[in-house]
Amino acid sequence: MSFFSHLGRQDKSKGNTGTFSEEILHSITVMEDRGIEKAPPLARGSISTATPTAIGIPRGESPFLSDPLPPIVEPPVPVPEQAQEKKKFSFPGFIWVLRENIMKNKALPRTLSGAAIIILIGAGAIFWWLWNDEGDTMPEALPPAVTISVAPEVVAPTIQPFAPNAPNYLMIDTETVTSDSLRVLLTEAGTRIQGAKMTEPVEFFLTDKNNNPVAFSRLAYLLKLSLPESLVALMEESFSLYLYNDAGSLRLGLGLMLSDGETVAKELQVIEPSLPFFFQPLLYPERVVARQAQFRSGVYRDFALRFVNVDATQNISLDYSVRSDRFWIGTSKDTLRAILDRNSK
Repeated sequence: MSFFSHLGRQDKSKGNTGTFSEEILHSITVMEDRGIEKAPPLARGSISTATPTAIGIPRGESPFLSDPLPPIVEPPVPVPEQAQEKKKFSFPGFIWVLRENIMKNKALPRTLSGAAIIILIGAGAIFWWLWNDEGDTMPEALPPAVTISVAPEVVAPTIQPFAPNAPNYLMIDTETVTSDSLRVLLTEAGTRIQGAKMTEPVEFFLTDKNNNPVAFSRLAYLLKLSLPESLVALMEESFSLYLYNDAGSLRLGLGLMLSDGETVAKELQVIEPSLPFFFQPLLYPERVVARQAQFRSGVYRDFALRFVNVDATQNISLDYSVRSDRFWIGTSKDTLRAILDRNSK
């Protein structure tokens, strides 16, 4: 077609029809007369390689082309996300794809690529460890540690057999009582005190079978104490016996009420050397006590003391203190001091 267009254009410009008749020339339509874009002129001796579709002729209908066109491939229709099968995460596959993509990028420096690989591998390992095979559930958290606390052992309080801060009562048979029977009764009570580990001196009142208090003058008569009648006459009927756990040894104490403390103090200066012998049936029933003993003086807090050893090997003594209307006696130094502390509160 370009060949005929070229001939027609040459004839028209020259105004010469050549060897073609005028009818033939009028029947030939030139492309430029139809408003079709002109093709660039061909150089002499060259063959045009332009695609026929450039001038509006479909390639498959061109009579000058013998090779058929390749079939038109339709683009794939996108599948909705809901229809796509959910792919499971695979850490080894993720690492392989990551490595292939990095190796294809030749422009990255080796150091940057290595650092990126290490970081991504580490992140992928953590991600793979935290997620299970399904890739969408976290591992169950471990249950909190259970702390087992052992309750402290509860020690049951020891029941005290006697009241530590109030008088207790011991009943005696005034018809048959002797120094030995009274010693047995006091020893039994002292054993209970030691078993309960009581450390304070325990006070006792003696009563008869009818629970009537026993007067000191009556007790002195029953136990045959050798005290002068003049001294006994200055003592009140009420008195107290004390049992004291002195470092594991049972000691006895005595508390007498006086009607005239000054007179008693003067009387004691005369009979003092014989006091251990006078009180022997009550305070030292198992020991032989000398008739005369040499006393010495001492002081405890604001109390004036007098004392003498009865059995130094057993730490047994007679310590006493007279104050106002009281006459305190102990069979050891610590026994008298404990009695004074108790009655000074």
